[in-house]
Amino acid sequence: MLMNRRQFLGVSGATALVAACSPQALAAQPLTQGAQQNVSATLKAMQHLAQQRNRLLGYPINMTTPPEEFFAWRNELAVAGFNQFSFNNVGNPYDHSHIPFNCHPFEKELINRFGAVYGFAPDDIWGFLSNSGTDSNMHGLYMGRTILKSRTGVMPKIYFTREAHYSIQILRDLLHLDWVVVATRPDGGMDTDDLERQLNANPNQPRLGGRNHWHYLQRRDGPG
Repeated sequence: MLMNRRQFLGVSGATALVAACSPQALAAQPLTQGAQQNVSATLKAMQHLAQQRNRLLGYPINMTTPPEEFFAWRNELAVAGFNQFSFNNVGNPYDHSHIPFNCHPFEKELINRFGAVYGFAPDDIWGFLSNSGTDSNMHGLYMGRTILKSRTGVMPKIYFTREAHYSIQILRDLLHLDWVVVATRPDGGMDTDDLERQLNANPNQPRLGGRNHWHYLQRRDGPG
């Protein structure tokens, strides 16, 4: 039985301890008829959202829905029993993991596929997948800050525009990074001429680039 956060927090005392250590202890407790009716009523009340989708702009509402092959693949995973537990993908997907409940083979396959697109040799690539754009930004900034500071001994500055994803400014504060705001062109893209001016104004400071989303993909010997 999988418990969501709200269900877990609703269980108190010793029962919470039992649920955390042995979730199957609660598996025999089905939803009450009233709860089932509430779920059905909630879903019915939300049916109008599908009709309103085309009236809204912006991700993720206007995101193209996955093709039928995607759901067929999910069915294959269910047939293999992969719908009975949650994966734990902590760690380097290219190293041996003592936790067998991970999908590192799928992760490596996707990394290698994108690596080929960007011209990386199959035996000279490393990377990992993150959960979302914000999570990608966090990993990219953290990795860049850590590597650049260890190589130069100087904390890098981050360069981004006001059009960048809002998470950049939050992560900038969390990672204690000095920042430089770069001008934008009329279309919202970064003004590369202003970027050059800003870089020239800080010639001895390592640089990080804040983008809408980060994709951390590098050669095994690390970024230059």
